[in-house]
Amino acid sequence: MLEEIKEAKENGTLVSIERDDVDENCLQAFVLDYSDELVLLQYVYDFNLDGLMVIRMDDITDVYMGAINILQTQMLKEEGLYEKVEFDIQCDLSNWRTTLSTLGQRCDYLILEDENPQDPMFLMGKLAEVNDDYVLVNGFDGEGLWDDEATELGYDEITAMKVNNNYINFYKRYFERHPSAVDYE
Repeated sequence: MLEEIKEAKENGTLVSIERDDVDENCLQAFVLDYSDELVLLQYVYDFNLDGLMVIRMDDITDVYMGAINILQTQMLKEEGLYEKVEFDIQCDLSNWRTTLSTLGQRCDYLILEDENPQDPMFLMGKLAEVNDDYVLVNGFDGEGLWDDEATELGYDEITAMKVNNNYINFYKRYFERHPSAVDYE
Protein backbone atom coordinates (compact mmCIF):
# COMPACT_ATOMS: atom_id res chain seq x y z
CA MET A 1 0.00 0.00 0.00
CA LEU A 2 2.91 2.33 0.64
CA GLU A 3 3.59 2.81 -3.09
CA GLU A 4 -0.06 3.63 -3.81
CA ILE A 5 -0.15 6.12 -0.92
CA LYS A 6 3.09 7.72 -2.11
CA GLU A 7 1.73 8.05 -5.65
CA ALA A 8 -1.54 9.54 -4.36
CA LYS A 9 0.37 12.18 -2.39
CA GLU A 10 2.57 13.05 -5.36
CA ASN A 11 -0.40 13.30 -7.76
CA GLY A 12 -2.57 15.42 -5.48
CA THR A 13 -5.63 13.65 -6.83
CA LEU A 14 -8.64 12.47 -4.90
CA VAL A 15 -8.34 8.75 -4.14
CA SER A 16 -10.61 6.05 -2.80
CA ILE A 17 -9.34 4.13 0.21
CA GLU A 18 -10.74 0.85 1.44
CA ARG A 19 -10.25 -0.56 4.94
CA ASP A 20 -12.22 -3.79 4.80
CA ASP A 21 -11.61 -4.90 8.40
CA VAL A 22 -12.62 -1.64 10.11
CA ASP A 23 -15.05 0.17 7.82
CA GLU A 24 -17.38 -1.18 5.17
CA ASN A 25 -17.50 2.25 3.52
CA CYS A 26 -14.84 3.49 1.16
CA LEU A 27 -13.16 6.80 2.04
CA GLN A 28 -12.52 9.54 -0.47
CA ALA A 29 -9.61 11.76 0.41
CA PHE A 30 -6.49 13.59 -0.60
CA VAL A 31 -3.30 12.10 0.85
CA LEU A 32 -1.46 14.90 2.64
CA ASP A 33 1.34 12.92 4.28
CA TYR A 34 2.22 9.45 5.47
CA SER A 35 4.66 7.31 7.40
CA ASP A 36 5.09 3.56 7.65
CA GLU A 37 2.46 3.62 10.42
CA LEU A 38 -0.08 6.37 9.67
CA VAL A 39 -1.64 8.31 6.81
CA LEU A 40 -2.86 11.92 7.06
CA LEU A 41 -5.83 12.64 4.81
CA GLN A 42 -7.99 15.56 3.81
CA TYR A 43 -11.30 13.73 4.06
CA VAL A 44 -13.88 14.54 1.36
CA TYR A 45 -17.55 13.76 1.89
CA ASP A 46 -20.29 14.73 -0.56
CA PHE A 47 -17.91 17.18 -2.27
CA ASN A 48 -17.13 18.90 1.03
CA LEU A 49 -13.69 19.09 2.61
CA ASP A 50 -14.63 17.52 5.93
CA GLY A 51 -11.59 17.91 8.13
CA LEU A 52 -8.38 16.02 8.54
CA MET A 53 -8.31 12.32 9.24
CA VAL A 54 -5.46 10.08 10.31
CA ILE A 55 -5.74 6.34 9.76
CA ARG A 56 -3.45 3.36 10.27
CA MET A 57 -1.49 2.21 7.24
CA ASP A 58 -2.03 -1.45 8.22
CA ASP A 59 -5.82 -1.06 7.98
CA ILE A 60 -5.71 0.01 4.32
CA THR A 61 -6.69 -2.82 1.98
CA ASP A 62 -6.89 -0.87 -1.28
CA VAL A 63 -6.11 2.56 -2.70
CA TYR A 64 -7.24 3.50 -6.16
CA MET A 65 -7.82 6.45 -8.43
CA GLY A 66 -10.35 5.93 -11.18
CA ALA A 67 -12.26 8.09 -13.62
CA ILE A 68 -14.69 9.17 -10.87
CA ASN A 69 -11.83 10.40 -8.68
CA ILE A 70 -10.28 12.33 -11.56
CA LEU A 71 -13.59 13.97 -12.46
CA GLN A 72 -14.37 14.83 -8.85
CA THR A 73 -10.90 16.34 -8.39
CA GLN A 74 -11.61 18.57 -11.39
CA MET A 75 -15.02 19.49 -9.94
CA LEU A 76 -13.43 20.41 -6.60
CA LYS A 77 -10.94 22.60 -8.47
CA GLU A 78 -13.72 24.35 -10.38
CA GLU A 79 -15.62 24.98 -7.13
CA GLY A 80 -12.52 26.52 -5.52
CA LEU A 81 -12.25 23.81 -2.86
CA TYR A 82 -9.08 22.11 -4.10
CA GLU A 83 -7.00 25.21 -3.34
CA LYS A 84 -8.09 24.93 0.32
CA VAL A 85 -6.50 21.49 0.73
CA GLU A 86 -3.43 21.81 2.99
CA PHE A 87 -1.01 19.70 0.95
CA ASP A 88 1.96 21.27 2.77
CA ILE A 89 0.74 20.58 6.33
CA GLN A 90 3.47 19.41 8.72
CA CYS A 91 2.76 16.64 11.21
CA ASP A 92 4.95 13.98 12.81
CA LEU A 93 3.19 10.77 11.78
CA SER A 94 5.76 8.41 13.29
CA ASN A 95 3.13 6.97 15.65
CA TRP A 96 -0.07 7.98 17.47
CA ARG A 97 1.86 9.69 20.28
CA THR A 98 3.76 11.99 17.94
CA THR A 99 0.69 12.62 15.80
CA LEU A 100 -1.40 13.60 18.81
CA SER A 101 1.47 15.73 20.11
CA THR A 102 1.69 17.68 16.85
CA LEU A 103 -1.63 17.66 15.00
CA GLY A 104 -3.78 16.99 18.05
CA GLN A 105 -2.28 19.85 20.02
CA ARG A 106 -3.11 22.33 17.24
CA CYS A 107 -6.84 21.58 17.35
CA ASP A 108 -9.34 22.56 20.01
CA TYR A 109 -11.38 19.38 19.70
CA LEU A 110 -10.86 15.97 18.16
CA ILE A 111 -12.46 12.61 17.59
CA LEU A 112 -10.67 9.34 18.30
CA GLU A 113 -12.16 6.08 17.11
CA ASP A 114 -11.69 2.36 17.41
CA GLU A 115 -13.64 1.14 14.42
CA ASN A 116 -13.46 -2.52 15.44
CA PRO A 117 -16.92 -3.80 14.42
CA GLN A 118 -17.16 -6.08 17.47
CA ASP A 119 -16.40 -3.36 20.02
CA PRO A 120 -16.45 0.11 18.45
CA MET A 121 -15.43 3.22 20.38
CA PHE A 122 -16.11 6.87 19.51
CA LEU A 123 -14.56 9.54 21.72
CA MET A 124 -14.79 13.26 21.12
CA GLY A 125 -13.29 15.93 23.31
CA LYS A 126 -10.16 17.91 24.13
CA LEU A 127 -6.70 16.49 24.62
CA ALA A 128 -5.73 16.48 28.27
CA GLU A 129 -2.40 14.69 28.10
CA VAL A 130 -0.26 12.72 25.66
CA ASN A 131 1.90 10.05 27.30
CA ASP A 132 4.25 7.37 26.00
CA ASP A 133 1.64 4.58 26.13
CA TYR A 134 -1.73 6.34 26.14
CA VAL A 135 -3.61 9.57 25.64
CA LEU A 136 -6.02 11.26 28.06
CA VAL A 137 -9.04 13.01 26.57
CA ASN A 138 -11.58 15.18 28.34
CA GLY A 139 -14.55 13.75 26.52
CA PHE A 140 -18.16 14.74 26.03
CA ASP A 141 -21.19 12.97 24.64
CA GLY A 142 -23.69 13.84 21.93
CA GLU A 143 -25.70 15.89 24.42
CA GLY A 144 -22.68 18.10 25.08
CA LEU A 145 -22.25 16.67 28.59
CA TRP A 146 -18.64 16.33 29.69
CA ASP A 147 -17.35 13.15 31.31
CA ASP A 148 -16.50 13.39 35.02
CA GLU A 149 -12.98 12.14 34.38
CA ALA A 150 -10.62 12.13 31.43
CA THR A 151 -10.72 8.95 29.36
CA GLU A 152 -7.47 7.00 29.03
CA LEU A 153 -7.01 5.44 25.64
CA GLY A 154 -4.11 3.19 24.62
CA TYR A 155 -2.65 3.87 21.20
CA ASP A 156 -3.39 0.31 20.09
CA GLU A 157 -7.10 1.10 20.53
CA ILE A 158 -7.10 3.95 18.00
CA THR A 159 -7.88 3.28 14.33
CA ALA A 160 -8.76 6.85 13.31
CA MET A 161 -8.37 10.43 14.44
CA LYS A 162 -10.45 13.30 13.05
CA VAL A 163 -9.98 17.03 13.53
CA ASN A 164 -11.68 20.12 12.16
CA ASN A 165 -14.52 18.17 10.60
CA ASN A 166 -18.07 19.45 10.38
CA TYR A 167 -19.29 17.23 13.23
CA ILE A 168 -16.75 18.33 15.83
CA ASN A 169 -16.78 21.95 14.63
CA PHE A 170 -20.50 22.22 15.42
CA TYR A 171 -19.73 21.28 19.04
CA LYS A 172 -16.76 23.65 19.10
CA ARG A 173 -18.95 26.57 18.06
CA TYR A 174 -21.61 25.54 20.59
CA PHE A 175 -19.05 25.52 23.41
CA GLU A 176 -17.71 28.89 22.25
CA ARG A 177 -21.23 30.34 22.48
CA HIS A 178 -21.86 28.58 25.81
CA PRO A 179 -18.55 28.55 27.72
CA SER A 180 -20.29 27.53 30.93
CA ALA A 181 -21.14 24.22 29.24
CA VAL A 182 -17.43 23.31 29.27
CA ASP A 183 -17.21 21.77 32.72
CA TYR A 184 -14.53 19.09 32.65
CA GLU A 185 -12.04 21.04 34.76
